[in-house]
Amino acid sequence: MATETTTELPGTGPQATAVPTTRSRAVLTGAVLSAVALVGTIPILVGVEPLQAALGYGGELAVTYLVSGSVHAAFMGLVALLYLRFRPVTIPVRWPTLRELALVAGTTVFALVLAVLVQSLGAALGAEPVSHFVSRAAAQDPVLVYGGGLVMVLLLVGPVEELLFRGVVQGRLRESFGPVGAIGLTSVLFGLGHYLAFVFGGTELVSLGLGFALFGTAVTSVVLGTVYEHTGNLAIPALIHSLFNGTLFAIALLSVL
Repeated sequence: MATETTTELPGTGPQATAVPTTRSRAVLTGAVLSAVALVGTIPILVGVEPLQAALGYGGELAVTYLVSGSVHAAFMGLVALLYLRFRPVTIPVRWPTLRELALVAGTTVFALVLAVLVQSLGAALGAEPVSHFVSRAAAQDPVLVYGGGLVMVLLLVGPVEELLFRGVVQGRLRESFGPVGAIGLTSVLFGLGHYLAFVFGGTELVSLGLGFALFGTAVTSVVLGTVYEHTGNLAIPALIHSLFNGTLFAIALLSVL
């Protein structure tokens, strides 16, 4: 009989669950990690723009998006790995089974349908359309933004965000709040973590449309967190996340070709 092996990421392990963590400390940890990832966008953008200008690409927002997006994803991964280095969290990762791959496909479709429903609900309640940094950059060069962004979200953004939010944040919160509480709190942090992406896109700082956009992101996070708890395999929400974003970018790319 074939045996299934599970790999734990470096810096993780069962010893993590032996460390007592109070609820307040767990929430603070999740909030700080999320805030660092969120605020890290600002210096990255500030640093990328003069570098572009020096190389002769100043003012090309498409390049700004692709470079800053890639650097920010790498930064989030670094934040997660540094935290794991000092405070281990058990993060199981293994090759998906055929049944899990079927779950990936079905859940991706389900998450896309949920996103459409949330957007439709917002429109019905009078929420104004919002502008994401992606759409703002795509206004200058849609093929470059959607094509390059497709590769970026498939290979980098999805796996890294899942490592940080599902693996580290949800894993730490689970120790104090259990699976349900961890999913809920992580989803709030995940939604808020996308705030600046809409602000940089030109969306008002506070609006009903922005509220629904963040709510929709949090709903997607609930789906990802639930699948992670169900499968005990970080590879599954990472695949779903990548396919979810990748589908949106692919549709946008096809619409401009």
